[in-house]
Amino acid sequence: MSPQDPHWLKFRDELVDLASEGDHDWLDHEDVRSVLGDAYRKGLDPSLIISCRAATHSTEEFTSRLHQIVRNTPVRILAIDDEAAFVSLLRLNLEKTGHYEVHTSSTPQQWRELITRFQPHLLILDLVMPGLDGRQILDELRLSPDTRRLPVIVLTAILQNSRPDAVHRDGILYLSKPVSLKALIHCIEEHLAAAGIR
Repeated sequence: MSPQDPHWLKFRDELVDLASEGDHDWLDHEDVRSVLGDAYRKGLDPSLIISCRAATHSTEEFTSRLHQIVRNTPVRILAIDDEAAFVSLLRLNLEKTGHYEVHTSSTPQQWRELITRFQPHLLILDLVMPGLDGRQILDELRLSPDTRRLPVIVLTAILQNSRPDAVHRDGILYLSKPVSLKALIHCIEEHLAAAGIR
């Protein structure tokens, strides 16, 4: 997270606006900045952060409580694949872990609306879908300032004849179908960590 990132600055301005008048010096405390960065990446609502601040009596108590809220907030994953049964099973298995909130779509043409509405931390995407090439989605994601840093895992049968392990290209993780749940979760966590979300 860059201090000059316009999305971060907007988030911080919202915190200042919601804080009691003149009571926002705590935002610049080193420990608070760190946990606020985590809260921002997890997509926590600024009003929840201000409520947490108002309910605590010290900076240490506030950072500890906010860190706990951040840690217990599930990661939002959007999975787009034209195989409805596959994404349904994927959602079921990922949500069973208790660490992820998964939204799925088998209608790739709606991807822009889904990303805007769901604000995922990570996108799982198929490359070959009828009516829309997954590469088009990737190209548009990387051109938009709002989504160019969105972690993406591409699950595709195209890699079937290559090595079974993950392939990184241009900050995107490619995995061949079929993939075990254990391997997928490992890749999700590594990709989130590399993006500073975990």
